Amino acid sequence: MNRVYLLIQRYRGFFKDAIGLIGSTTLAKIIGLALVPVVTRLFTPDDFGVMAIVLSLGLLFGNVGTLRYDQAIVLPRSGSDAVRLTVLSLWSVFAISTLLLVVSIAVDFLGVESGIISQIGVWIYSIPLIVLLIGFNKVISAWCARETIYPVIGKSEIMASLMTGLPRIAIGFVYGSSIGGLLFGAIFGFIAKGAMLLSGVNLCEMRKVSKASDKGLLHIANQYRDFPVYSVPTGFLREFIQKMPVIVLGVIFMPAVVGLYAMANRIARIPIEIISSSLRRIYVQRIAKLRNMGHAISGVLIKATLGLFLLGLVPYLTLAFFGEPLFGWLLGKSWAASGKYASILVPWLFSVFIVSPSTTNFIVLKRQPLLLKIQFYTGVLGLGVFLVAYLINAEPELSLVMYSSAATLANMVLFAISLLITRSDDRDRELLGAE
Repeated sequence: MNRVYLLIQRYRGFFKDAIGLIGSTTLAKIIGLALVPVVTRLFTPDDFGVMAIVLSLGLLFGNVGTLRYDQAIVLPRSGSDAVRLTVLSLWSVFAISTLLLVVSIAVDFLGVESGIISQIGVWIYSIPLIVLLIGFNKVISAWCARETIYPVIGKSEIMASLMTGLPRIAIGFVYGSSIGGLLFGAIFGFIAKGAMLLSGVNLCEMRKVSKASDKGLLHIANQYRDFPVYSVPTGFLREFIQKMPVIVLGVIFMPAVVGLYAMANRIARIPIEIISSSLRRIYVQRIAKLRNMGHAISGVLIKATLGLFLLGLVPYLTLAFFGEPLFGWLLGKSWAASGKYASILVPWLFSVFIVSPSTTNFIVLKRQPLLLKIQFYTGVLGLGVFLVAYLINAEPELSLVMYSSAATLANMVLFAISLLITRSDDRDRELLGAE
């Protein structure tokens, strides 16, 4: 009993933060899910498909627009170093967004009208803005996580859900289905989320802390150079793997197929966004702290992974067996096929759900080069699967079955490697301590 009590006391703060953040994120997803049936009855799968392509490209670049310096914000012991990483991240995402705007203007000026570009059309100009907003939100969210301001992070998720869905519904009622209405809702949601996150940041305190050190941005950029060198391509590959079906399906099939897949992917990822992503924010901060104190972390990785496995069983088994009728009832008959897609994606997304701590350990242990290799081979595997599907003229369902199976296998390998390197690091630190 004493051991259990001590364990509870040791992780009391973790459980409190986790429950609070998961509760807020759950409420945000419930709000978003409640609005989805209205949105799907106002917008067509075709318009949703084009919006999904634009948003996928924005997310693809937005998640690396900070050059991944945002992931390092929680790591330094020095508050002034964390402030400089925050500033460096913001400058990086501004530069990347500006570059993408120049590319968008060039593509439009040259009149490129092939493949996905022709489907996107004038909405290509929304991609740089989406990248800027996503990057800004990631940076401020990372600072809030460092300062353990988890209630603000939770409130920002709720605000994002409301301010994404409500404008879409209003525009849909007035003007009917349109790509612009869907994109405007997404952009407005990003802005609302950023405003809420910023409300929890003490800018005066940040400026005060930053003056406590004479280290400049170049010094900090060099000190944490592993993040842009290794984590950027790794993050880009990981995001590309997630968005690959949307992009590839957009090349091979009609926008309606992309829309159905995007809706299936969105709803099937709700457990990931509610539980896995929330726990990851807290996990990275806690695991970095434990390692800085010299504690072993392989046991924490195993417990976190097993906990996620148990938490994900009910929602993903439900989706696997009842996806199609559930989607038809929830979203309307025109979206019932997306439920079938969701059932196909279950093995892959369930594996994504449980390997979140594994990818975090690569970052904390500074093994980004190894993670980059794994993500590269996973990306090649995914592209190879879709190429084979294209060559054999596979239907969308078969193409997704092949991709889901390959991606699931890749995530199992990633967990095994993460556990091996974590145990190796624990042994090395024990030897150093013995000396």
